Amino acid sequence: MPSQKPRIEYAVVPVSELELHPDNARRGNVEAIKASLRAHGPYRPLVVGRRTRQVLAGNHTLLAARELDWETMPVCFIDVDQEQARRILLADNRTSDLANYDLEALVELLGALPDLEGTGYDGLGLFCGARPTRDRQDCPARDDFRQSDPRAKAVACASEARVTGVELAPVQALNAS
Repeated sequence: MPSQKPRIEYAVVPVSELELHPDNARRGNVEAIKASLRAHGPYRPLVVGRRTRQVLAGNHTLLAARELDWETMPVCFIDVDQEQARRILLADNRTSDLANYDLEALVELLGALPDLEGTGYDGLGLFCGARPTRDRQDCPARDDFRQSDPRAKAVACASEARVTGVELAPVQALNAS
């Protein structure tokens, strides 16, 4: 285990000088990240190993920036050895997996926005139970797919989950057509 915290330095660097980490096992949604970057710009730096220039956190953000033809990205350089770099790569991905949502706060937040552009919640974007909501006969959101407001679908699904105790998880948006 590492005994020291890494030294950190922030910079804006050309994306051509950065490398994707070859051991990254995560498969991200680059299209959703591109939509977020277009809407908000880069709001957090990539975490990059100083010596290797390999991205430890933000590999798919780097891919999205390249696909958007961005020339630079903000980065946080850290000095770590290969073992610690791999641990950070794993921890960044796994800690995201372990998170969950306060359902009422999520519904309130979705409902507070005029639209869902750049949020990753385009369309329903939620599952009720193990199958997509639109395939569940007992979820009220199933009947709301003709509505134009995706927030109404999320609220209907969330209401069903509160009643039945089903845990919701964010997923790629579901195509409502």
